[in-house]
Amino acid sequence: MKPFETQIPPWVSEESIKHLTGLREGKIRCLKEAGTWVKGLHFNYINPSYPRKGVIYNSALCLDWVNNIETPEIHEQAIELWRHRNKSHSLVRQACSLYVVHGFDVCNENKKASPWPKGEAD
Repeated sequence: MKPFETQIPPWVSEESIKHLTGLREGKIRCLKEAGTWVKGLHFNYINPSYPRKGVIYNSALCLDWVNNIETPEIHEQAIELWRHRNKSHSLVRQACSLYVVHGFDVCNENKKASPWPKGEAD
């Protein structure tokens, strides 16, 4: 990696996705409500039981959608590739292991025992 390059985390906050894609909050909301950005692929709730706790976004798929807005078939290929690469991992497991919100693990927000073996969601 060259010194000036930055690595984008796989799951990012709404602020980060707005900055990365150049999309405004209203446009992102419309994409989700219209089903263009699919829950479980392009975004997911930090805590599905309480959606207002926040949303995380799949940076790779959201950026791919922006870059291939005129060629949806290419974006569909990116989705299939992402699914293939992640078929052995659940979305929630990835989100919990790769994304920390305000200094606490989103999986253990309520201090409940993790459903995964020790160390797997760390």
